[in-house]
Amino acid sequence: MYFKNIIGQDKIKKNIDEMCENMYVPHCQLFVDKNGYGGLGLALYFCVLLIYGKENLEKLFTQGKNIKNLLQNPDLKFIYPIYSNKSKLSIDFIKEWLIFIEKNIYGSYADWLKMIGDENKEGVITVNEIENLQNHINLKSFSGGNKVILIWGLEKMNLSASNKVLKLLEEPPKKTFFIMIAEDSLKLLPTIYSRCQKIYLKPIKDLYIKDYLVKNNIEKINYNNTLDSIRTINNILNNDCFSEYELLIIELLRISFSSNQKKESNIQLYDWINKVSLLGNEKIKDFLFYSIEFLRSAFFVNYNLEKIAPFKSSTNFKIENLSPYINKKTLKKFVALFEKSQNYIEQNVNKKMLLTEIAIKTKRLLSFSKN
Repeated sequence: MYFKNIIGQDKIKKNIDEMCENMYVPHCQLFVDKNGYGGLGLALYFCVLLIYGKENLEKLFTQGKNIKNLLQNPDLKFIYPIYSNKSKLSIDFIKEWLIFIEKNIYGSYADWLKMIGDENKEGVITVNEIENLQNHINLKSFSGGNKVILIWGLEKMNLSASNKVLKLLEEPPKKTFFIMIAEDSLKLLPTIYSRCQKIYLKPIKDLYIKDYLVKNNIEKINYNNTLDSIRTINNILNNDCFSEYELLIIELLRISFSSNQKKESNIQLYDWINKVSLLGNEKIKDFLFYSIEFLRSAFFVNYNLEKIAPFKSSTNFKIENLSPYINKKTLKKFVALFEKSQNYIEQNVNKKMLLTEIAIKTKRLLSFSKN
């Protein structure tokens, strides 16, 4: 069962059991899961408990019932980001969704969008989705019990969809529960946020991470304190894009160094901008996240903390050559630049203008003398 595969989060697991056992369940529960700490798996467990009840659920599993079949219950509805298309709804991707939550319960929005189509587009939950939901919740329960709506990617709702969901949360039908997951609560409408009972997932404890690495015979990754989620580990193991991202950040840094001495090198920066802009929104965000970890590793090496540096080169790049240029002040400015840029990408700003700003500021930051 997906729930049993969630690493750590024991306190939250216990709280879910107690809420369902005592039927002290809020009509709107929000899991805030910043980096794949297990929020989706916990939410799924919450849903099946509300639909079947714990005792009945255990009987069904004892009888050999498949969790995938149990999730295909007419009283359980899934909503998640898809590519903006007036003719498509979440239900049109239910087969892919069931495979995704079985294979990649810690997966990101980018992982999901890559699975269902063109990863260069931004995923969104549209007003059409919520209008369809309104029709669904007005129907009587198929089994006469609870009806549950799981919304994964709550912050991916556009404004029109958010306003319609707010109306549903203000006057929910009886025995109807909304179980929702968001990575960034700051992007939610304050009125939606205030209606929910919140559970904030914390990074997975070191003990569980070390145990996971040992049990799964993962020798490729050395433990360090930046490994705080299974998603991070899976990304390192499975993401073929990491070598591409490494080459891109190294190219940017090398051009920035050379352009401090040769004005003609600026044209190479604009070639780099054009190249990165073609990646698409989700991959650009992943690249920016990767770049932060890359530069943080250089910072650790600069202060003789190589053992906790998360970076492992796939291109034989010697990060110690970069490390003298990444001090505390420089790293702080790089992190602020890349994190701000991630937010701008989600707002669909002009990618080339944003990448131009990144290139110019990178050149400027590296123009300082090494410490």
